[in-house]
Amino acid sequence: MGCHITVLTRYKKQADLLKKKFSKSAQSKFQIVSKVVDGKKLLLDSDVFVGSGGTMTAESALLGVPTISYNAIPNRIEDYLVSKKIVTRCMTPNKVAERITHVFQLTSYRGGGSERTRRMQIKKFVNSLEDPYPILLKTIKSILK
Repeated sequence: MGCHITVLTRYKKQADLLKKKFSKSAQSKFQIVSKVVDGKKLLLDSDVFVGSGGTMTAESALLGVPTISYNAIPNRIEDYLVSKKIVTRCMTPNKVAERITHVFQLTSYRGGGSERTRRMQIKKFVNSLEDPYPILLKTIKSILK
């Protein structure tokens, strides 16, 4: 598979372990990022995102990037996005690999058409969400009274 893999690590120990696991030749397709990055740009440049159910998982999904939540401790947002079929939850590394393969097969065999349709559906879903700002503002004002 001709792909480039970017891994965001939270801890130095994680980055060190991954560097040991992958040979120098594989590291040309495998980038470990342990510094601050422009998350939105990184996500939009991704063909698929694998997260663990947190903030970037939700952001990726809502940007229309095919998103996999790996072995996450489910939370309300992740549960909701999974129920709307915007995020796919996979509980094993083999299931993650199968899902990534499926995403690449969809985009290559159909010329990306189904991917464009999916992104349009997600955009429609995002546009249907209620803007929380007015509610938050009203709540804050009521607390400050």
